[in-house]
Amino acid sequence: MGIRLGERLRVTLEVDPALEGTACLAGVLLPLVENAVKHGIEPSVAGGEVRVSAKRLEPGLQLEVADTGVGFRATSGSGIGLSNLKQRLREWYGPKAEVRLSANSPTGVVVTLELP
Repeated sequence: MGIRLGERLRVTLEVDPALEGTACLAGVLLPLVENAVKHGIEPSVAGGEVRVSAKRLEPGLQLEVADTGVGFRATSGSGIGLSNLKQRLREWYGPKAEVRLSANSPTGVVVTLELP
């Protein structure tokens, strides 16, 4: 993605160093980052940034993928990737796992995962 978009794509990682070695379900962030690039950054003429962050919540973990792309649109996609992710999280973590989508300010989308 970085090669294809070049300077139009910027990526920032903000991970609490205390989380080093913390176990998390494999592949959780990949579909969120792919969606941020495909549906947010790629359609934007100016490009944008994808920020991935992780921090400790008591008693769990908060993961977040935010982009500064075009934001919510009627033709954003089928929602299959997000639906599959929610199902995997429910199976692995139970009903306490949360997935929230919200608008980023001034543009883009934020997906927040709270895992027990």
